[in-house]
Amino acid sequence: MTMVKNKLALTAVLLVCVSIASAMTASAQTQLYGVELELLDPTVQQVAPGYSVTFKINVKNTAAGIGGIGLPDTMAITLNEISKPEGWGISIDKTSLAINAGEEKLVTVTVSCPIGADDDERAVFTVTATSENAEIAGGASGTTPEMSVVSNVGTILENVALWGLIALVSIGLIGLIAYWSLTTGMVFSAVSSTCKVRLDTTGSARYILSIYNKAREQNVIKFDVVEQPKGWSAFLDTPSLTLHGREKTSVGITVVTPADAKPGDTAIIGIKATCDALNTEKTVTLRTVCVSVETKKPKRP
Repeated sequence: MTMVKNKLALTAVLLVCVSIASAMTASAQTQLYGVELELLDPTVQQVAPGYSVTFKINVKNTAAGIGGIGLPDTMAITLNEISKPEGWGISIDKTSLAINAGEEKLVTVTVSCPIGADDDERAVFTVTATSENAEIAGGASGTTPEMSVVSNVGTILENVALWGLIALVSIGLIGLIAYWSLTTGMVFSAVSSTCKVRLDTTGSARYILSIYNKAREQNVIKFDVVEQPKGWSAFLDTPSLTLHGREKTSVGITVVTPADAKPGDTAIIGIKATCDALNTEKTVTLRTVCVSVETKKPKRP
């Protein structure tokens, strides 16, 4: 009889231990590991044919861990292509990241648009980060919102000129009227007009300006910085370009932040394109924002 009681008591203790272990496992599944993604660029960007744009994404290990002590983790980084037109390229610079608890690392996606792409072609994709411990951590993973890149040659600036020539010979001579009309134009735009700058990296932003000579004849396009806040600098790759008739090309500009720039500082810089032969000009506005690089505190469960 005593042996039976001892066996029953041992069985009860084992059941209690199993229940406690199961509870701890369930708790660990929601606390041990965590992933968070932050997109640092706009979800939609524009690109000129023959050029590329980038998206920067922060991947953070939000593990709460055991007793508030987080655990290091390795994240698998996956690029999910939803839509990619023919000739386009989408690539990611990392496929795996080892990240300590509470820390974050940067991933960059580059999207290239082929020369000859039509207007409004669109590449769409997302990025997913998955913990290598996802199976024991309740599926610890995260996915960005959909990101899109749209091909665009810019906003059309057109200058229409009409010349009329009237010649009158002498009294009694029928007047002769001749008209000569010429329609020409220039396309000028920023591929992406807004850029965020992380102050722990280069402290500079890179813009691509698209230019298109719609006229049949060759023309010279000049570029000038017309608006620039104190302390900021803007550098054009070239002060002018000579374009053949119907030729498209692009010019780059680098915007550099002041040495004492702080998160939230913003610069509005104007770039003017002028074509004297067409008697026309166009100004685009570039907006550069400094962003914080402070590490966020891990979220408590």
